[in-house]
Formats: sequence, structure tokens, C-alpha cells
Amino acid sequence: MHKQRHEGARTLALALPAAGPGAPSITLAVVRPGLIEISRDEGVKESWPTCTLLECAGFRVLVDLGHPGEDPEKLLSALRVWGLEPADIHAVLFTHLHPDHIGHKELFSDALFVFHEDERLAFYFKGDRTLRLKGSALLELSPEAFPRPRDSETWPALQTLGRHVYVRHCPGHTPGSLAVFASVGGRVYALAGDLILNRDHCERAVPPGSSWRPELIPEQMRLIAGRADVIVPGHGAPFEGRSPRRDSNRPLAANRSGTDALNTEER
Repeated sequence: MHKQRHEGARTLALALPAAGPGAPSITLAVVRPGLIEISRDEGVKESWPTCTLLECAGFRVLVDLGHPGEDPEKLLSALRVWGLEPADIHAVLFTHLHPDHIGHKELFSDALFVFHEDERLAFYFKGDRTLRLKGSALLELSPEAFPRPRDSETWPALQTLGRHVYVRHCPGHTPGSLAVFASVGGRVYALAGDLILNRDHCERAVPPGSSWRPELIPEQMRLIAGRADVIVPGHGAPFEGRSPRRDSNRPLAANRSGTDALNTEER
């Protein structure tokens, strides 16, 4: 049995507001590391996605949710570790709309749901409040600016994002797959969704199964890994990227204070 456990473009400095002393910055917490177990004989035996919290000045965004077949209490309990309830979440940003990433969205009835307009399963969100991105975009994590994305097909200087995140359209796993980049404590974090299932898939450049255009994904992996200090994969624990900027003595992931390392041990 083969088992896996959770485990190019131009850079252009866009005009972003200067982050002066005391300016709000983004903090990041992996609310629940993802997991996948694959058997050669039985296929996927167990799986749930990584759920990550981005916060800036009290504005909170979850990136991906959970598997619809799971007890919702598992997601709720993971949020409560951080002192949060679904009502405390202002937006949920989906890296893609495969059902295993959008489970229990009904718990977040007050949130804005964000995904790419090319996603084919958008009918799951009929009647919900949505923001449908048209390409790649910069999103400012603030209640007034967040619903008004700034389109950006050129890569910004990721280290200087400040209170913005860069959402990159990376079609491959699905037509509307997204990768989310944030600068936290001077390090660039890439929330890769299922473009990168886990560290093993990244190192072997193996596209995940059930992909729309798997031949596109190795290049997407290369672009993500080459620009990130830390990769948060779709079904695994965070791991170091291949960015030449990274400092191996820095923690793998910042908690909500932006200073301490998260527990990134495999579970």
C-alpha cells in the first residue's frame, strides 16, 4: 500500500500604500492542517483540506473550509482554538470549488464567499453573497476595500504586500484554481490549494488526481514554489519553499501574533 499523509512571469512593484510605522499587517494561522491518505488499491482513503486564517486589523478571511462528509464540529473546534466562531469570519476565499473544500459553508452565512468566475461548480452558491474574481487580483484585507479587488495579471513585489494579498489565477486543477500569496513577518506565504497537495507532491512535481488540465500544473508548482518562503498546501502541513530569500532559521508559519512558529508536525 502506498500511503501519503498530510503532508517565468515578470515581477513588477505595483503602487501599494506605504506601510508606515504602526500600520496594520497581516497575520496568518493554519487553523487545520490538511491530510490525504492514498492507497494504490483503494484510492483516497481519508482526506480533508487545509483551512487557513488571514487577519488584518480585525478583518478575518478563511481560505478553504472542510470536507462535507465530516462532522462540522471538527471545523468548529479548530476555529475555537483561536477563539473564533463562524460569525467572526468576514469572508471565505476558496482556492477552488471542489466539494471537499467547500463543506459546511452554511455555517458562514454572514461571510462573503470569494472564488474565480471560471469555476464550474458555482451553482453551489446560488443565493449566497459572492465575489467572483475575473483574473488575478490584489485584495486589501479591510471591510471597505476587500469587496473591490484590483485586477493584476503582473506579479507584484510579494514581500511588500502589506495588508494586501495577491490572488493568482492558476488554471490547472480546475479552470478557476487560485493561489493566495501573503507577506507575514517579512516572509512570503503561498496558500496553494490543490495545485500542491502536500510536500511530497511538490518535490516530485506530481499533479493531483481529478485535475482538469494536469499538464499545466508542474509549471504552476514551479511558479508558486519559486516565489514563496513557505508553502501551505491543499492537503498537508506547511513546508519551506524554494525562494532564494528564505532564512532557514525563521519559523515555518506565523501565529496570529506574527512572531511564533505553528506546530507543523505531521498528524
